[in-house]
This record gives sequence, C-alpha cells and structure tokens, in this order.
Amino acid sequence: MKKLGMKNNLLVTSLIVAFAFFTTNKSDAQNTPEWKQHDMSYPFPPVVNPGISSTQDQVGSAPSDAIILFDGKDLDQWRSMDGSPAEWKIEDGLLVAAEGRNKGIRTLQNFGDVQLHVEWVTPNPPDDVGQRRGNNGVQIMGKYEVQILDSYESTTIPHGQAAAIYSQFPPQVNASRPPGQWQSYDIIFRAPSFDVYGNVKEKAIVTVFHNGILVHDHMELKGLHSWMGIIKYEAHPEKLPLVLQSEPCTPVKFRNIWLRELKPLPVPEPESIREISLSRQVLNDYEGTYTMQNGRKLNVERENNHLVIKLYGSERLFYASSEVDFFAKDIDFAFRMKLDENGKAKGMVFRFIDEEVEGIKED
Repeated sequence: MKKLGMKNNLLVTSLIVAFAFFTTNKSDAQNTPEWKQHDMSYPFPPVVNPGISSTQDQVGSAPSDAIILFDGKDLDQWRSMDGSPAEWKIEDGLLVAAEGRNKGIRTLQNFGDVQLHVEWVTPNPPDDVGQRRGNNGVQIMGKYEVQILDSYESTTIPHGQAAAIYSQFPPQVNASRPPGQWQSYDIIFRAPSFDVYGNVKEKAIVTVFHNGILVHDHMELKGLHSWMGIIKYEAHPEKLPLVLQSEPCTPVKFRNIWLRELKPLPVPEPESIREISLSRQVLNDYEGTYTMQNGRKLNVERENNHLVIKLYGSERLFYASSEVDFFAKDIDFAFRMKLDENGKAKGMVFRFIDEEVEGIKED
C-alpha cells in the first residue's frame, strides 16, 4: 500500500490439441490480440496482496498497490474545493461530511482511469426523506457522479437513488442496506478522451458494484453529471481530482477509501522475426511424418511456399525465418529442422511456448 504522492472454434481445437500433444503444465499467459497465444514474451502480471474485506464492525485493508485516500487517521490527501484545508471532521476514525453546500472535498492528486473503493454509512434513524435522506455522492474527476443515498425501503427518483449514475442511469437493482449499516462501492472508471477540438473521442465508461452486487456493467456515460441541466460532455484534462460531495442535510460518514490507478495493457515489441522464401525443393524435402519423443506423430506438408503441420485434423501454417527455422504468426509455435550430412531433413525440434520436443523423420 502507498500513501498519495508515493511512487472460431478451430483455434480452440488447436490449443486443446497442442496442450494434449505436448503435455505441458505451464500456466496461461495473459493474452491480447497483439501477442501470439501463450506467448512467453508477454509481461508477467505483478504480484499484489489483495487485502482483507471489511465487515460491519471491522475495517478491512486495501490491496498492497492501492493509493490510500482515507484510513481513519488524517485528511492529508484532501482539500476543500477551493484548495483550503478540508472542513470535514474525523470522529472515531470516521470521515464525517460537513453539512452545507459547496463544502465538498477533493483529492490533492489528479486521477484518470481508476478502480475505486469507498465505504459509507447514512444516519440511523433516517434524518429525512427522499433525496434529503443521507444524500452525498462520489464524483469521479469531479464530473461523473455515483449517488450516495439512504435508499433502503425509501422511494425516490430512480436516477437519483443509491448507486445511480446520477441523472443518467439507475442501478440495475437496489442493493441498499438499512441506515446505520456500512455500505460499499467498488467502481471501475475509464476516463473519456477528447481530440484537439474538444470533441469526444471515447466516452467515459463505468462499472459499479454496490455491496458486492453488480449494478452498472460497463456503462457508457452520456456526459457530465447534472441536476437539471443538459447532460453533455465538455472537454477536460486527462486527470482530475476525486470529489466527495456535500449537502446541507445529512452528515454521511466514510471509511476505508482507496483506489488503484489503472494502466493500459502493455504494447508488444514489434515483430522481430523476418519471413523469407524457400524453394519448393527444400520445402518438399521437409514434408513427411515425424515421430516425437513422446511417441506421437507430427505430419508436415507443403502448401504453396509454406509448411503446414497437421495436429489431429487441425492445421497450422508455418513461415520460414531461415532455411531450417519456421514460425507461426498467430500463436507461439515454432520448429527447427535437423539435417543430415547431405543436408536432408532427418528430424525436428518443435517448440510450444517454452517447451521443446524432438522428433525423428520417418523413412
């Protein structure tokens, strides 16, 4: 943990067959379309301690790579909206919202794409009704709001109840707990992007879990939150502060606020293998059946200027990178031919991910 400021079915069949053929027990590498399947050059995911979930009586712990925004100790990571010291109070390790409009607080640091965790509780007994009953809000980038409200057995506008994306989308279900019980939001937010003219290139996307229940699933937002105005986008920086709202009616309390900054998937290195052309005479010599060390057989055939290996009816096209080296472009398969003293094929070494299996060519 760190404080703010610290640093087609054919494909499936081929994979199943390949795993059976070479009997490898290696774990799958994370995959994106830019990498070959099961490419060992894909960056390995970093190890993260997931922390401990909170209970009603005990505050949990954040993941080890989280930025801690509030842990019950201080308001060092927060300021009032005008940049002055935050007016909210800490009572018994809980962050208490200040009553009154324009008394929200914002983070010192700016954020874009995030996974955000917030725990909150509304007064018990309820202090009011409708939209004045435990009203607050989590405003990501200060512009896209997930509503906080006491919506337990309470009727109010659907687009303004607890876990609503305010004025845009009501939650799929009402997962509210009774007033006085701790509730949680887990929010995955992808920030919008704009071109140089301020036009939207990509809309903001939000996924929300309320008390562990999925209530918004990859929702494209219509624009900035608005109480009564037109909902539309306005160009803004890539990163902005997180805001906790204030209302003149209710002192909502918070605990265990943390987030993880989300990064785009890594970009692969440019393909370094250069394809070359071999004569049909050379490729014809490589055709045949190869008996592998495990007793299984690989059938190699020429198809135009390439070689095809048949695995239980599934075919994979291979390209030459040298006179004896061949690779597949869409999966991490490769092999090297073994030649005798006359330059004729006598065997091969087949590589699948990081496993190698040798084979002898049958007469």
